[in-house]
Amino acid sequence: MTTSPTTAAATHPTPPTPAARPASHKATTGRTRTAAAGRTRSATAKRTRRPHTPLHPRPSIPLTLVTGLVLLYTLLPLGWLVINATKDQKGLLDSFGLWFAEDTHFWDNISRTLAYDDGVFVRWLLNTLLYVTAGAGGATILAVLGGYALAKYDFPGRKAVFAVVLGAVAVPG
Repeated sequence: MTTSPTTAAATHPTPPTPAARPASHKATTGRTRTAAAGRTRSATAKRTRRPHTPLHPRPSIPLTLVTGLVLLYTLLPLGWLVINATKDQKGLLDSFGLWFAEDTHFWDNISRTLAYDDGVFVRWLLNTLLYVTAGAGGATILAVLGGYALAKYDFPGRKAVFAVVLGAVAVPG
């Protein structure tokens, strides 16, 4: 049996539009309708504050200041290093340590460093990159393989191995 559109409309009426509501609707419900958002909100309700949870902590001004001081303490030597890399020997002693000298010698200092002792600095840099890449890459591959084995396979001594791994991570070297 099929129903015609007029029969379906008669059994399921559409809700009235805001213009079709009686004027007393606002007075009885205490709500107003915002035209742009289409949401209702109590006219007398105050904005409630979100409770402080671990995901939404209360802002702490002293903690923010301490964090800023630690950031400054951490970045100041790096800035000092970059600024003093632009000075020559005389400029290191004659100028303020945390500001640039009148004339810059940055590229001259870089070229002298790279040419020192037939380029031994470049060899040191490449050795460091090799050791870091091989060491970190090898440790990462072994950690992934071990973690996969502990997660997917059930073998005798699995809990003991997991306890040793956790102990090795938890106790500093």
